[in-house]
Amino acid sequence: MTSNFAGFMDIPEQSSAPIYASKNPSGNFARLCQLIMTVCVDLFRDVLDFYIEPGEIHTEMLENIKDILKMTDIEKRDIIYALKFSRTILSSKALDMPLLYIVIRLVCCIPQPTNGWGSSPETDDRSLAANIERIRIYGIKVLNDSEEINDTDFQDIWQNLRTIIDQIQKLVFQKDTYAEAVDELFSHEHISTRYIDRFQRLKGENFVLSAYLLPGR
Repeated sequence: MTSNFAGFMDIPEQSSAPIYASKNPSGNFARLCQLIMTVCVDLFRDVLDFYIEPGEIHTEMLENIKDILKMTDIEKRDIIYALKFSRTILSSKALDMPLLYIVIRLVCCIPQPTNGWGSSPETDDRSLAANIERIRIYGIKVLNDSEEINDTDFQDIWQNLRTIIDQIQKLVFQKDTYAEAVDELFSHEHISTRYIDRFQRLKGENFVLSAYLLPGR
């Protein structure tokens, strides 16, 4: 893959992270897929649960369902049918990353980034919303680019994502759990490839193409 990430969304005051030992371009992609589908998703879920009581998420989504549906083509998704018709109470654990992003944005009353939701944040904007946008944008970049990511690009993406995650956890939770999880994943010799398929399935869904990838209102 050509170096499309140089200088992209550079984050000031990067946190220290382990030096990456080169493995292979396919392994780099798999490692990033696992980072996004595990640590980043868990972080989004915990942010949502921090701002909205878990027992109130279902109600908040119902109250905002028209806006949710405006942002994405998800009326036929099982999760929306469950929300509208089922007695099952949805929690953040039932939401995937694109829907987590939308719900956080719509119901958490988080002040929007300087450039607004759905846009690349200014470099000096270190707000919670700006860092949520950075994770969204990095997810899109990894999703849309080659399955082989060279070591230079990998190191840049990983370091920036770690810094973003660290900034969010300190803003919201005042703890280091998530950055530690990033470092632990980084140190694993063997990375599961099952997250590749799960991550790439997002790309083929109208849900993602119309909501997660679309600049917002």
